[in-house]
Amino acid sequence: MKKILFSVLILAVLSSCRKDSDITKVIDTQDPIPTKNVESSITGRVFGEGNIPLENTTIEINGKNYTTNQDGFYFINNTPLNANGNYISAVKDGYFAAGKFTFARLGNTDNVDIYLQKKTEIGSFNSSESKKVDFNGGYVIFQPNSIIDANGNVYSGNVKVLAKSINPNDLYQVPGDFRGVSADKNSFFANIFNISAIELQGTSGQKLNINASKPATIGLNIINNAANKPSAISLSYFDEKTGNWVEEGTANLEGSTYVGKVSHFTFWAANQLKKYFKISGQVVNDQNEVLSNFKVRITSSTQGFAEDKTNNQGYFDGFVPADEALKLEIIDNCGNSIFSQSINALTTDLDLKAIKVVLKNDLNISGTLVDCNSNPIKNGLIYILNSSGGTLSTQKTASDGTFNIHYNNCDGSKMFLVGYDFSNPSVSNKISISSTNNKLNIGNLLVCNQLDEYVLVNYNGSSKLITGNFFHDFSTSPLSINFLGTPTTMFQMSFDPISTNEATMKSLSFAYDNGGSTIENLSCNFCSSCDCNDNDKLNLNTVPKPGDYTSGYLVGIYKNTSYRIDFKVKEIINYHKCLKNK
Repeated sequence: MKKILFSVLILAVLSSCRKDSDITKVIDTQDPIPTKNVESSITGRVFGEGNIPLENTTIEINGKNYTTNQDGFYFINNTPLNANGNYISAVKDGYFAAGKFTFARLGNTDNVDIYLQKKTEIGSFNSSESKKVDFNGGYVIFQPNSIIDANGNVYSGNVKVLAKSINPNDLYQVPGDFRGVSADKNSFFANIFNISAIELQGTSGQKLNINASKPATIGLNIINNAANKPSAISLSYFDEKTGNWVEEGTANLEGSTYVGKVSHFTFWAANQLKKYFKISGQVVNDQNEVLSNFKVRITSSTQGFAEDKTNNQGYFDGFVPADEALKLEIIDNCGNSIFSQSINALTTDLDLKAIKVVLKNDLNISGTLVDCNSNPIKNGLIYILNSSGGTLSTQKTASDGTFNIHYNNCDGSKMFLVGYDFSNPSVSNKISISSTNNKLNIGNLLVCNQLDEYVLVNYNGSSKLITGNFFHDFSTSPLSINFLGTPTTMFQMSFDPISTNEATMKSLSFAYDNGGSTIENLSCNFCSSCDCNDNDKLNLNTVPKPGDYTSGYLVGIYKNTSYRIDFKVKEIINYHKCLKNK
């Protein structure tokens, strides 16, 4: 029967001016993933159940935060990333936090999609009682008076149990990439039989947990019907900060369920610990042109298969268990194997170099992204989408706006092309792609549709694009525009009521990750002692009216450094005050 074999082959990242000599190394003995940084970029989408894109999801990688836009997209540009693996986490209210690993390569682009599981209440009990709560995939038995709050204090009252089981064969739903840290601090590869996410909440929705001195009994059903069922197995929890599985305890087989003790709740897995090695390669066609987003499948002689896709330069990287005979295949978009190679059990890392495949229907799409004035877009992104909006392929444009994508449209299905402009937040119309021509040059693709709502901050040599839902108050004095994402992604400004196209600022604050190692922060009240220029003005393109979109910009100086903030928001208040400008 099938078991997941190796890590998600999430891959590397895009353009950089760094040379190989700029790569740095830092070794952390407590982390199985040593650091070897290269500057690169990532794009991707976050989906909920039913493949619904999730907006306003917080994306965190290496301590830096980003936010998905209204289509679930996130963009990480020219950022130092670890060639040995970077954990990208996604956090959204109402969903279990999860994430994936990406392996950076200098000058590459990676597309990393993340799928989140919705929190579902499966039972409740009073904290003073002993209670068994069953869920699809297992059960938990709580001791009486074992619940504590976030501060470690004993909690009294009703406890809600939220849980979700994940089939370890479903590669896209499993958090991390199966690597972890054993109890003796050695790294391991997890051969997982069951994964279950569990969370406790109080009556007000506050997070709860259990007292470590009163552990809960957890039962994890064997989901993947494995033929080999050890009588005892390791228990591991998922560390949401590092993306590692961490061994903590053991579980014994009782029927078809592994039963053990746990002292806290998160994702828990019943798994075997194995050694692993890295496998990598590059997929090209018979003209030695790189093939992006092609599925790579690796099958074990005893444990089934796992798969993922190549990056924009055709590379794949992943980890496989040691001492297993393997078969590598390249799979087209119709599920057909177009290349196959046997691989002996690994005793060291393996680089397969270039793997050449012959395609029957290789669609090559090229063109140039241009702005409203027909100028090439220097910082753009191309997506090929299917009829339901799912991502088929993606590529970041060159500095002259050009792109060149290969896609194997083996079934002749309908496809669409969409372009994005990072620098001037906008998107192209969705255009249909014909698959009758193997080489299609679409010429210039106009990217001229402004995003509905955004704030673009330029300060201290860096830029931050904030998209999502904004909070406004245009009915009282001072007027305000607010976006509260995370502690490192927030924006607030207030200003006097307006009757012309100019308003006097009252306060301004923002905090955002600048793409480097620091967080940019600006906070001040105007017309009082601070580091801001008291004469900074808010310039509006139009005087806002109820229900209209309002756009404008703010320019000024903070700590002797100039800044500019461009924005577009919707006036959602039903009435509007027009008072004399200060």
